Amino acid sequence: MAMVSRSLTPTETSYSPIEGEALALIWAVDRLKHLILGAKTIVRTDHKPLIYIFKGAAQRPKLMRWALLLQKYDLVVEYVSGKANILADVASRMPLKKWAGLLNE
Repeated sequence: MAMVSRSLTPTETSYSPIEGEALALIWAVDRLKHLILGAKTIVRTDHKPLIYIFKGAAQRPKLMRWALLLQKYDLVVEYVSGKANILADVASRMPLKKWAGLLNE
């Protein structure tokens, strides 16, 4: 299991929810490509519409391009309800100072 994160740029803050979730996936996959290229990788998300871009249902050009970029990876995107996705929920709400303290221990 791996987790990575970053802040959004001012332009990215105006993205629609599906674009923001897809951007997060694109960025994370690129950041972790050395770990996942050639390996079956399960992506768990609480954003159900994200699974549809992998089924050819992306209608926006940006999402279509991103879906094409992800085709070289063996990704399985699974929907997990927000209530059941506790680890991601905690990680997304923990202050950066707390993360920094954990990493320095």
